[in-house]
This record gives sequence, structure tokens and C-alpha cells, in this order.
Amino acid sequence: MHDRPRGHTFGEIEEVRTVMSRTLTAVAAGFLALAGAGVLAAGAGAEINGPCTASIAGTNVKGLGATSAGDAIPVKSDARIPVTMASSKDIDQLQVTIALAGLSYDAKNGPANGTSWVRTVNVNDYAKWGVGLYQVTGSSTGPGLSCSGIALVRVEGNPLTKPAGWAGIGLSALGALGLVGVALSALHGGGLLSRSVLGLLAGLATALGVTVLLQQYSVLYPTESIAGLALALGAIVGVGLPLVMHAIGAHGAHAGAAPPVAHA
Repeated sequence: MHDRPRGHTFGEIEEVRTVMSRTLTAVAAGFLALAGAGVLAAGAGAEINGPCTASIAGTNVKGLGATSAGDAIPVKSDARIPVTMASSKDIDQLQVTIALAGLSYDAKNGPANGTSWVRTVNVNDYAKWGVGLYQVTGSSTGPGLSCSGIALVRVEGNPLTKPAGWAGIGLSALGALGLVGVALSALHGGGLLSRSVLGLLAGLATALGVTVLLQQYSVLYPTESIAGLALALGAIVGVGLPLVMHAIGAHGAHAGAAPPVAHA
């Protein structure tokens, strides 16, 4: 007697739906945790350190959150914005830095005279590859003086007109498709080690892409800790998903195994 062939079409469709649902749920849960971390971090960081005042694009930074997207100062992508600082003591050195995800570079750095200074920053020189949220710090030193002012600026514009926006979309899409692919492969008994490695790469790509998009669309400023958390979540989802789906597939295969046929 021969076994009757089973139909797979409906079952396979339901299986794909289940895997995609579980994959998206895992990714969404991870990035909800990331967003929550961003909200907790929004109130962190002192805006003014030391006996000085500072402004960016005419806005006093005192009272503005150093990482809060809601407090970001809006600027045009082609604007030339003034950064100012004043103190009751003499200033002999100034610095203006722009930071993103723990990486910073000098926009201005040089000597100063008197108790105040003004420097103009050309936004397009530092945001030519993307828009969104950037952290600007103005600092001053002098005899018996050390102070700084920190604030976020929101470079206005459409992320889809900049390379960073498209990079974020591409990484997110490729990463998500990769996660679904390794999940399906693991469910069908594919090599667990190779699926976990591919899942790790897909999870990291998804995390990086989503983080870039959140920054580009001015939803979340990725501090160094938030960027690290995003990559960690991506890695956990990428490695964990194949393990979970492999276990589900093995359990399903065991449960669906036909009982031995008794012979007379």
C-alpha cells in the first residue's frame, strides 16, 4: 500500500503567513523597545554646562533637551546658521562640533577674543548626504572658564532626496526579507548554523536601516547608546529567529509523523 500524497498549497500559504507574522512581531517588539529607550533618553544630557549662554540659529539652547526630537531647532538644508556663546569671563578658544550616533566632527575650531563669539555654520557642508536630526555643541574655554551648550537641530527636507534616506530604506527592506527567508529555511530544517549567521546579518541590516530612517525622518536622535541598543536588538532577533523557527519545525515534523502501520 502506498501513502496518499498530501496537498501542500493551503498549508504552505498559512505557513508563510505565520512566519511573516512572527518575524514582523519580533522586529516590531524590538524596535518598540528601542523607541522606549529613546523616550527615556530624551530628557538626558545637560543643555548648558558652565557659566555661559548659547544660541543656535537664534534660539537659546537653555531648557532644550540635548537628545529630544521635540526640542530640535528647525533649519533649512541650505541655511547658514549662527552659533553664539557668551560668558562673563574672557574666552580664548572656541569649538563647534556636529555629532551623530557617537561620531562627531569639528565645524569650527579656533581662537576667540573677548567674552563672546559668533560663528556661522553652512548646514549643507555637514548634511549633504541626509537630513533629519543632528546634535550641535558649542564650547568655550579661557582662564578659569570651561562651558558648553548642546542642542539638536532638525535639518528639514525629504529624506528620499538624499542618499541616507534611500540607504535606510534599502537596508530595512533587504534585512526584513532576509529575516523572513532564514525563518522559512529554518522551519524546513535548513542548516541551523548558516541560517543563524545569515539571520545575524539580516537582523543587523534591519536595525541599521530602521535607525537611519528614524533619524532621517526626525523621529529619534540615535545617541551612541541607542545605536548600540538597536544593533544588539537586531542581532538578537536575527540569531534567535532561526532557532525558534527550527524548533517549531522540528516539533511540527514530530507531531505530524505517521504512526507505524500494524501488519497482520
